[in-house]
Amino acid sequence: MKICGVVVRGDGWGRKIGFPTANIIADENAMLPELGIYAGWVVICNDSESRGSCLARLPPGDGVPRSDSWRMRGAGGPRGTPQASHPRSLGVFPTAIHIGPRPTMGDMTHSLEVHILDFDDDLYGKMLCVEIVKFLRGVE
Repeated sequence: MKICGVVVRGDGWGRKIGFPTANIIADENAMLPELGIYAGWVVICNDSESRGSCLARLPPGDGVPRSDSWRMRGAGGPRGTPQASHPRSLGVFPTAIHIGPRPTMGDMTHSLEVHILDFDDDLYGKMLCVEIVKFLRGVE
């Protein structure tokens, strides 16, 4: 399942506890899966890029992202060096996705938030396209 939307300013709770999230206002016609936490991929779209072009940059297949999925392995370079052909070099990042209320914060309104692994940059106003790959658990 793929969802695109624009990043808006949230309450800043994620950043305060060390897990910044991008709060996304999904397209009006977007169909969302059941409430919960998911693993997936996110594409940071270029300002002039079409939605279709942005979606086309998502990696093929249904591999579940891991925090080290973008790092080189074995010979050929130090661990942590992005590979030129790897999704991260194309603006694609592994992400944790939250869909639903945030009961821990006392907020029962539904939201779509992503925590991009190993990433810390300003995304306000940017369009992101998210691919949901695997359900991890329900909202607690």
